[in-house]
Amino acid sequence: MTGLTCNKKIMIQPIREHVLIKPYASDTISAGGILLSEAHKEISNKVKVIAVGKGTKDKPMKFTPGETVFRVKDVGDEILIDGERHFIVKQTWLLAKLN
Repeated sequence: MTGLTCNKKIMIQPIREHVLIKPYASDTISAGGILLSEAHKEISNKVKVIAVGKGTKDKPMKFTPGETVFRVKDVGDEILIDGERHFIVKQTWLLAKLN
């Protein structure tokens, strides 16, 4: 696994059209009813927006912290903050807002 490890004392502020997201917990039971170990769990595509950049002149920021969104699978740079997975992604990799 590549990425940055930090603690909550470090403030991460994405720049331009980048967004810091945190995946929600994934299911612990498969569709077939099998209990999944930590190693076999997939990272959820449902994520919470933690912080956003200011956007650019051509691409204004369309997301705000606290929103729940769906992201493209397997994109972004992973960061561990206090042992929890977070990702920095471009806002174009966020597909839909949940209302």
